[in-house]
Amino acid sequence: AFSLAAAAKQNISLFVNETGALPNATQATALTAALGTVDGAYVSGVVIGANGVITVTMGNKASAVLTGTTANTIVLEPTAAAGSIKWACNATSGTATIKSTVPDKYLPNSCA
Repeated sequence: AFSLAAAAKQNISLFVNETGALPNATQATALTAALGTVDGAYVSGVVIGANGVITVTMGNKASAVLTGTTANTIVLEPTAAAGSIKWACNATSGTATIKSTVPDKYLPNSCA
């Protein structure tokens, strides 16, 4: 899932380098369209949202635990500062406003 988000992360990085800001909702829609269809064996889609938040939706051959209607997304949230971008994987139990819905036990330990 994380490797399929790489192109979306690159689009966000280029956008921030060119504009100096994270994309708004309209700009994020255009960035998602520029990605084209992103899917894989265990991922059914990757979407860029407002403020560059990337949502990876689990699907296809992923375990039924990860494809349920309420437990199927991993959220990656950027923070831009000093010319760089730091990415956070937002866990279900974390304090972020937009959280992953995949249960924490299936996320990497780096997700908070």
